[in-house]
Amino acid sequence: MSSELSDKLKQVKTSSWDSHSRKIYQKLTDSLGKSKKEDLKQISYILLTHFEQQKAKEILIHLLKTDADVDIHYHLAKIEFEEGNYSAAHKLILDGVATASNTDKVQFYLLRAQIFIEQGNIEGANNTLNAIDKLSPNNAAATYYKGQTSLISGDCESSIENFKYVLKIMPELTQVNTPLASAYRMCDRKEMAEKLTESHSQENFEFQNRFSKTKLELGNPLSHLKNQFKLFNARNDNDSAIQVMKKVVLLEPELSDNYLNLGSMYYRKSDFDNAQAQFLKAHELDKQNIKPLINLGNIQLQLKSYLKAREYFSMAYQINPNHSKILRNYASVEYYLNDYEHYFQLMSELIRREPQDFAIKSSLVKVLLTQTQYTGLSELLDEWILSADKKDYVFYAKIILNNPEVHITNYQKLADVLLATESSDIQNVGLALLVKAKFSPQIKSDEIIDKFVAAIDSEKSSEMVNSFIKLLNNLKNNQKLDFNLLQ
Repeated sequence: MSSELSDKLKQVKTSSWDSHSRKIYQKLTDSLGKSKKEDLKQISYILLTHFEQQKAKEILIHLLKTDADVDIHYHLAKIEFEEGNYSAAHKLILDGVATASNTDKVQFYLLRAQIFIEQGNIEGANNTLNAIDKLSPNNAAATYYKGQTSLISGDCESSIENFKYVLKIMPELTQVNTPLASAYRMCDRKEMAEKLTESHSQENFEFQNRFSKTKLELGNPLSHLKNQFKLFNARNDNDSAIQVMKKVVLLEPELSDNYLNLGSMYYRKSDFDNAQAQFLKAHELDKQNIKPLINLGNIQLQLKSYLKAREYFSMAYQINPNHSKILRNYASVEYYLNDYEHYFQLMSELIRREPQDFAIKSSLVKVLLTQTQYTGLSELLDEWILSADKKDYVFYAKIILNNPEVHITNYQKLADVLLATESSDIQNVGLALLVKAKFSPQIKSDEIIDKFVAAIDSEKSSEMVNSFIKLLNNLKNNQKLDFNLLQ
């Protein structure tokens, strides 16, 4: 890197981000192969600081191919997560963890836990958070996410305990008050929730006053304002964040991402008119940026204006057909518009990108059942059974057993996995034997029952055997099965 460009780089680190700054970075990144790794890393991090995510991603991908390290894996995984490309993020995390120190592993695992939470895989999130406990006991961030998973699972007392612990050791993290209030409400402790909400509102007011009295960083109002925005955003103080970002837009009107951030604050407040106006401006300034289009589509989804939503998601899809969030939302629109053929096509693409995402698969299964697409469903289940996570097999077995029209060839694999699952319970044993009974008519009912009796606790044999026999008879008669009988 020339000394002139190096000096410019140092200046931009602490100054405003404008069209001149971007030209400097463009000049640096035009010759990626000639630049030093550490210089490129610093460039990518500064680009991220200034909301230039796509440009940062290009540099990080280049470094990943040429000279990857733990930092590159982490930052690129974080970008993929934010874009909804969960499988890509998982792979980067696993690759990064392989050579990471224990401290870095904690950061990777925290990111992975967030991905699992976003996917609705609470078991995966909790397992990841437990792994963090072994590396960093009482980690505040891990405890916060434990509070989130407990809240999602309906365990409000555990959620309260975790959130209170976070506030005890880091009282400045007042954004924890919002989910903590939700946990109090879930536990029917409304007075505590209201008190916490009032306290949080007062703290936001005082925080805003303190911040407004601080001096602007010398000659650097944009950097100061953007730091303000990040803090207000982190505290979920949308009104203050909006006022700050309006000032940023006045100082830097040519940057698409400023309007995107402003629109996101309006969107969070459900002020869809103002949000849409900002996202349209962001799109006008950067036609290749998919984020404004995704957000515009999401607004139309909220308003149930599905034709308009389809238009925006279609535009985003044409720019980036491999983006998981685009595929997911575009498919939802096609479902609402009854275009099932295109829905199935998009969902199939999504599953190829996110093969372990159970929520996507279960949604597709339900639609295929509703549309009586039994042949297509049978083919998909046969394919998924070969590479599924253990927790998915119970779901697949129940679908197969309760729908006589669904026929698979890999039933032996399904039954074997259910029987081999760690601490296999009565339900798994029963499901495995029922699967064998459905697809192996040569096996007599008495033989199936004997195998069930041999596998279960003798103290429960009488009650459970009767329940199992009832399920077996219902299966033979193509009647719906009540799997609660195996609990």
